[in-house]
Amino acid sequence: MTMFQRAKRNGPPLIWFIERWVRECEANPIPSHNKWISNNWARIYLRYGPVFVEGEIVRPALQIANITVSERRRGQGYYVRLLQRLINLCRVHNIPVLYVENVMEPRFAQFHAQMGFHVKPGSNPPCFYCFVEKGLPKLATRAKAKVR
Repeated sequence: MTMFQRAKRNGPPLIWFIERWVRECEANPIPSHNKWISNNWARIYLRYGPVFVEGEIVRPALQIANITVSERRRGQGYYVRLLQRLINLCRVHNIPVLYVENVMEPRFAQFHAQMGFHVKPGSNPPCFYCFVEKGLPKLATRAKAKVR
């Protein structure tokens, strides 16, 4: 199956919707934005706005507030690839921080820590963040699947 056929069947990649929304956020000067974005395999709730990390308010930050991946796509590396693409998107749009809120699943909390995310002190359930300019070098070695 060609990439065009796959895109026609699955719909546009999730990152396309996210990037379009980030451009809309940049064009609108209100302090914060939020949106549910979905495709055939995932549903993600994002925020774009200020976040408090390491004793200061960082503006803007891209925040993952909630994500649900379809059962058949879990465990295949899609979230890893999505994180890579979100970090690249943040770099392109000069967004200094990628923030992941309230990680309820212990497996994902451990994953974020192993990948190099910082744990926000005092957050329960834990919240994680990374400074985009530094990236997450361990994330690159984990990516195996292609995000759709």
